[in-house]
This record gives sequence, C-alpha cells and structure tokens, in this order.
Amino acid sequence: MSRSAAWSAIADAAYPLKVELDGSSITISESTIPTVQATLVITAPSEAATLAHLKVDDTGFAGAAVLHRVALTGTVQGKTRTFDLLLTAATDPDLTGRMTLTLASDDALPGLVSVRDYLDAGDATTGLAGHGPQLRSIINWALSNMPGTPALAAGTADANMTPRYELENLCVDPQAANVGSWVAPGITFASVTGTDHTGASGKWVTAKNSSGSAGDLTASVPLTTKGTPTTTHTLASAPRGSNIYASDPYGIPYVWFSVWVRTPAARTVSLLIQYRDVNGVAVTGSWQAFSVAANTWTHLSVLTSQWDRATNTGGIADFFNAFVKVTGAAANEVLNIDEISVYAVDEFEWLETNPPFIAGDKAQDANYTYQWTGTVGASTSRRIPLDPLDPQSLIQQRGETWKDFLEPLTDAAALRLICDETRTWKLVDPATYTSGPTLALTGILSPGPQRTVDQTDAGSFARGAIARYKWTDKAGRTFIETESQPPGLEPRTVFPIAVVDYDRPYPGSGAAAFLLSRIQQLGTPVEVTATTDLAANAYLPVTIPGYQAGAVINAVVFDLGQDEMRLTIRNAHRSAA
Repeated sequence: MSRSAAWSAIADAAYPLKVELDGSSITISESTIPTVQATLVITAPSEAATLAHLKVDDTGFAGAAVLHRVALTGTVQGKTRTFDLLLTAATDPDLTGRMTLTLASDDALPGLVSVRDYLDAGDATTGLAGHGPQLRSIINWALSNMPGTPALAAGTADANMTPRYELENLCVDPQAANVGSWVAPGITFASVTGTDHTGASGKWVTAKNSSGSAGDLTASVPLTTKGTPTTTHTLASAPRGSNIYASDPYGIPYVWFSVWVRTPAARTVSLLIQYRDVNGVAVTGSWQAFSVAANTWTHLSVLTSQWDRATNTGGIADFFNAFVKVTGAAANEVLNIDEISVYAVDEFEWLETNPPFIAGDKAQDANYTYQWTGTVGASTSRRIPLDPLDPQSLIQQRGETWKDFLEPLTDAAALRLICDETRTWKLVDPATYTSGPTLALTGILSPGPQRTVDQTDAGSFARGAIARYKWTDKAGRTFIETESQPPGLEPRTVFPIAVVDYDRPYPGSGAAAFLLSRIQQLGTPVEVTATTDLAANAYLPVTIPGYQAGAVINAVVFDLGQDEMRLTIRNAHRSAA
C-alpha cells in the first residue's frame, strides 16, 4: 500500500514525537465514549524532557495528576487534519525502542471520579436554580468541574430535567373551601370567592383583625397529622441514632412554606415555620419578613430547616407550626391568603425553582394527577407524577464518575454528549445530527461493501428494549425501576430484546426508546474498506456507489500503516438497480 500519507505528532504543544505508522490507528465512532480513540506507536524519545511529557502519572501518586496531550496531524491526498487528544496510557519503551501511546478525545474525562457532590454547601439554598433544570445547564455545570473548564458549543438540543415526584401539601384546605379548621384569637376567618391572583375566578381565605384595635395579625395555618386537622404537623421519624443532623446537612428534613397574600395597605408580611420538640419546646425558627404593596397579590415563600446551616445550631424537631403575620394591621383589616402550600421534604425534593401548588381538586396537567388523601377540603392533597423523574437522579454522589452521572440523563432525553478531536463539546440528537457535508466515498477496496445479518443479535437486530434502574437512597432503601419499549413488552413475542442497566436513580422514561431507536438506526451496518480520506467522520452522511442516498458513517478507523480506512455505515441500502 502506498505510503503517501504524512503524519506528525507533538506532545504538550512543545515536544515533537517520531510517529511509527505500523500499528498506529485512529477510531471515531458514534457508539463509543470517548468519541475519538487512537493508538499511536512512536520511537521512544531519548530526551528526558520529552519522556517526562509522556508519563501518564508523574507525581508519584502525590498531589494532582497531570494530564498530557498529544496533537497528531496527518496529510493525505491534500487533506490535512489534526487530532488534539488526551494521553490516557503509555507503555515503557520495548526492545525495539518503540512506545505505544493510547489517546482519546476529551469525553474520556467524564470517566474521572467526582470529589464533590452536585449539591454542596454553596448550592444549599438554590437547589437547581444555579444549574438547571435544563439538561444543557446541568452538563455545563459538570464540564465546569473538569480540567480546563470546557463548555458546550452553541446548540439547540436540550431537555427539561425538572424533577417530577410525589409531593403532599400538608395544609388541610389549601383553597379555603371552608374555614372550619382556621382558629386564632382575635381573628375572624371567612372563605371568599372572586378574582384570585391568577386573574381567574377562585376561592381563598380571609383573616380579619376582629380584636377591636390595631396590632399584629397572626394566623396559624391549619395542618394535618394522619388525616386529623390541627395547627401542628408531626414530622416523620428520623434515624436519630445516626447523628445525621450534625454530620450530614443533607439528611435534615426541610419545610417549604408558600402562600399568596394581599393586604389593603402596604404592609410587612412575615412567614414562620416554628419547629418544636416532643415537649412542645421551640427548637428553631424565625420570622422571615417581606414587603407587600397595597392591594397587590404577592407570592411569599420560605424554605426552612430544623438545623441552621449558617450557625450549625438547632435540634431534632418532632413537629412544627406554620404562621402568617401582618405587622401593624389596622382594626378590622383583612388579610387575604390564597394557595397555601406547606411541604415537609427531604434534601432532594426542593430542587424546583418555585414551590408548586397542590390541591386535591386540581385538574390533571401534563405532569401530574391530584387527589385528596381523605375528606375533601379537610385533608392533605397529593400530586402523583405521570412519568416520575426522581430528584436524586440530578444529584451526583461523591466518588461517582461524571459519565455515570450524566449518561442516564442524556439517554432519557434521547440525546448524546460528544467531544470531537478539536476539543469541541456538543449535545446532539443522534437521529438528526450530522458532522459535516456529504462525503462521496471513493477508492473502495476489495471485497467491497459487506453486510452480515444476525437476527439473534440484540445489539443490531433488537425488536424491543428494556432499561433497568437500581439505586439506594441515604436511608438505605433500595429502589428498582424498569421501563420498556414498546410499553408492555412481552418477551415471548418480541425477540430479541436489548437491555441496559443503570446504577442510578430513575430520571424519567426515555432510555429504553432511545436504546431501541439507536439499535434500529444502526440496523445491520455495511462494512467498507477504502483508501484514506481524512474528511470521513462519525455522524457524516456518505454516498456509496450502488447504494441509495441517506447512508451515514457510524464509525471510521484510520489505519496509518496501511493508508486505508475501515468504515461502518448505517442506513445503507442497495439501489434497486
């Protein structure tokens, strides 16, 4: 085979390497992470400085590892292409004086292990507000924690990763259908109907200062414990012997309190979640004040915890009360309160930017159904997700690889995170993404395009797919979730079946359908060997003599020693002629 190709390499932009073509190759594939992988055989350099830049770990396992790079440049038939790759492995020089380097594109970095959680102390009060909930934002957050702090290239591929999970509103009457549970000295409560804060007709509760004089108006929100209306709510039992409250801030239960209020004059309105121990003694809690304009519906929301993160103080609470207060209310002044929401949640269940409103009589929407847990208007309300997206799926655990964290999210969204040889990161829809203009394939070598069909191979001939998720939460509970495509898959009638397993919380449906679509998109690919054309690339449309239009390169292997390339081509169908 002609050695017309010219290849050169340089380590860390400053140390030239002598390339040995035999045994050297570059692979670019849609189906693998990293997207680009290379095996490069070189003559072992004699200079100590150059050798130092070919050591995968030159720190003696002390301090931070050093990541070296190799830029491999080839010119073939007038086309030049440079592969800027990470050095991931290197052999010692052999008896012939050669070394073998293993190189990869930067999407090898997600194999690195995280040394921090997605939610750390800096994220404690913002949840996903600073990172999402869009998938691109979550990925950019992950990339920002990698060496070089890369970011996604501009693009439109994205997915909404807002958690979808069951949640219970502990207010017994969140829309004030009746006010029988509202009791407070010096206050008269009533249920009124009119134009609510949404501009539509609605019902809410009014609290009137009937004490006969001006003063603070404090209303206790009616809550429920085990279906009984009361002014307090008992927290679920916690693993108190584990000391999680002092050692693990994410083990602390939170209370999320949200209301809409309206006052007849500009007022200071405050919210309070008062935590108390089993004897009724206050553990922690402080009023949080808001300025409310006159005759203006205003949304107020607080997220509180029985443990104060800032001062590392607090205690173990057994129950809590929820209060709304108007400072300096005039005699007979009326406070309007609408859409009351009180949620006792764990650290994973407050990732939504804004608190939701849940009432048992709400109509089903795109994500949830709603129901009362007991008596209509006198019990808690619950929302049930139609397609759950576990909040824990958006939490990267310490010691978990970035790949294990991100891949279930991108799979569920039917998207793929890739990085090419130019260090450009992209989030793409593999069903529509193309990496460049159509390549006309020439220089095809014997025996020509070949296809092997094996209908027992689930990797290329699947008729169904199953995605399985298994994870353990911080309380030690194990969860298993499965989904199939098509839904209700019956293995006795659909054969073969592809299966993918994730040791991660369930991020919502989509992975099984994505797996099946990718397998069926690849189908039974055509294998072609041709003289090297450096324009060849994964995700690249290609025309093949004697084949219909629409074929796409799934993978290309450049064999530097043979000056030829081996292509795996999907959606390749012979012309009728």
